[in-house]
Amino acid sequence: MILITAYERARILCRCDEQCYDAQHDVCGCICNGRNHGVGVDEAVRLTQEYASFIAEEVIERYPDATGLAFHYETTMGRFTFECTRQVHFQPERPPLTHNKKP
Repeated sequence: MILITAYERARILCRCDEQCYDAQHDVCGCICNGRNHGVGVDEAVRLTQEYASFIAEEVIERYPDATGLAFHYETTMGRFTFECTRQVHFQPERPPLTHNKKP
């Protein structure tokens, strides 16, 4: 079962699934940052539910240029999806200041 997936538009950026929560090795490189690593599916579902907002913040930090981020979570209460929108405010360039000199 896939517990967490982060998408940029239609492209999967990272996810946490059975390769993580059923892992027998020590290294975790998935979206959970080791929270669900090797703990089994039941505990991983609980941890995903508990740390969902922290995981989202970490993904946003990991992919600062990503736009149109969406997260899918599998929890004990069902599947949830939310989108992260970033508003980028562009500051127009100002023309250089000129001093009008009177002759």
